[in-house]
Amino acid sequence: MTNRSCCRCRKDLTDAASMEVGIGPICRKLDNALLAKLIPADVESARTAAKKVLINELPAETFNTFSNVLEDLEIGTDDWRKTVKRIEWILSWSPNWSDKETLISIVHALGYWGLAALLSGEAATGLATVTLENGRLYLRGPRNKAGKDALKQISGRKFHPAVDGIKASWSVPVSSAKAFRECVITHWPNFTGLDEALASVMTSAQPVAQVAAVTTSSPGWLSIKTPYNAAFVQDVKSLPYRSRRWNGDARVWEIEEQYLPQVTELVSKHYGAAL
Repeated sequence: MTNRSCCRCRKDLTDAASMEVGIGPICRKLDNALLAKLIPADVESARTAAKKVLINELPAETFNTFSNVLEDLEIGTDDWRKTVKRIEWILSWSPNWSDKETLISIVHALGYWGLAALLSGEAATGLATVTLENGRLYLRGPRNKAGKDALKQISGRKFHPAVDGIKASWSVPVSSAKAFRECVITHWPNFTGLDEALASVMTSAQPVAQVAAVTTSSPGWLSIKTPYNAAFVQDVKSLPYRSRRWNGDARVWEIEEQYLPQVTELVSKHYGAAL
């Protein structure tokens, strides 16, 4: 009955109001979450992507709208919502897959990461909740394979199975807050509590690492003394086994001097301090 489908869930559009915007009524309820501005726009990348669109392969009905997108990118604006809504409308006409990926990359470049992930099928639509508990950021939300894979790349992440009526969750140390924020925005764009949790992280005191020089008793080794951080310990253990050791008496990590660049990076990453 129609050659139009919702750009977000791909279900057929059957009423005039939905066809006008290219989005079904249920998916439109996510607009507030998906169109919130969370990531700065990279306009140059968006312009570069737009040049790759195979215009002649777009549905003829979308030519004028895509011309408006190009004009938006040329002129520039502080609010790209109208532009990404135009791209969504074009996507509701089911352009070829190559153009679809390129159009979605424009949405991503303009800073709407969650919307871009939803358009490509990598974002969950259900509500996710973020909390800060005992120095860790927790995410409780619907299952999402792409999000799960992204979380597994974050240093210090843990999975907590459901127990006693408490939903299963993922957590990361506050030292991984930046990567966690980007993961949530991308894969669980319909979230609550993220801003509040991150604000608490920013206002809380961050431990400062105490870093010693090469020990005189063990020439060729670095002696690293820091406040306990499980994620830091995990990263230290990624170094070759014979090149690291824990000195329980002095309560320091001892690492071969050749790994000074890696140690410097780890200390900066987890404690905001440099050797």
